[in-house]
Amino acid sequence: MMIRMIKFKGKKESLPRFAELSEGTKAASASMDGLQAAYSVVNENGEGCVIGVWESLEKAEAAQATSDAIWANLAEHLEGPPEKTDYVHAVQLR
Repeated sequence: MMIRMIKFKGKKESLPRFAELSEGTKAASASMDGLQAAYSVVNENGEGCVIGVWESLEKAEAAQATSDAIWANLAEHLEGPPEKTDYVHAVQLR
């Protein structure tokens, strides 16, 4: 198991539309082989992150094109490009 965290900064004026579009990414996310769980969080100033729990780094990398397409669809509502960080050692504590 590994975690991929993607940090982003949404445009404050676009937050309602960003939230609506994010809801629409569920089908694409569900199609990613190896994605065991995913959470998208954002606060009122637009700072947020997506936390994905993956079966393996290889599965996460194999789904990168789908992830890139999702972020491309959201790009006009972001202050800049999202930042990806991989955590290759993950332990479920609960």
